[in-house]
Amino acid sequence: MKTYFTADWHLGEDRIGINGKPDFFDRPVFSTEEQDKLMIENFKSVFRDGDELYHLGDVVYDMSERTLPILRDLKGRYPNSRFTLITGNYDDGRTGDLGLSLFDFIYPDKIIDLPGIGITYLNHYPNQCLDQVYNADLCLTAHIHGLWRVQKGMINVGVDVWNYKPVSLDRLAFYANAMKNVYDNNVFVYSS
Repeated sequence: MKTYFTADWHLGEDRIGINGKPDFFDRPVFSTEEQDKLMIENFKSVFRDGDELYHLGDVVYDMSERTLPILRDLKGRYPNSRFTLITGNYDDGRTGDLGLSLFDFIYPDKIIDLPGIGITYLNHYPNQCLDQVYNADLCLTAHIHGLWRVQKGMINVGVDVWNYKPVSLDRLAFYANAMKNVYDNNVFVYSS
């Protein structure tokens, strides 16, 4: 069993430069269907039945008759897997539908002990991680799409910085180790 982290799928999102809407995410797609297919196919390329997923929010932008079956299909495809949602801004008020469709557990945030990392705070919003950085070894976050991958004490697990795929715990542990033992004040020049 492997553990993966992801965020910001925005299934059904149309603010991708189509239909006169702005392109907020700079994703390599030209329709909502193409975007949804990219997210799901990339997910299926690494995830196996029995694996565990922490989704740090913004699963679905447009909760519709088209997007909910996508989530139900994932749940059926991975019956021995565990899916946990840490809610984001587009998940608020939708947790009933999301829980019935895919997620076994739903939290606004969570602190967990991860092998190779230690105490880890999970929250969709980076600004809420800032208060938690000194109470945890690391904060996993999202919400900012492709703006950055690593900040002092934080890693963005959003798909936009991980080639539109979930990122494994092993890879995150590699980054966490580098942040703790290799990076210095020349990398993170600001102080908290």
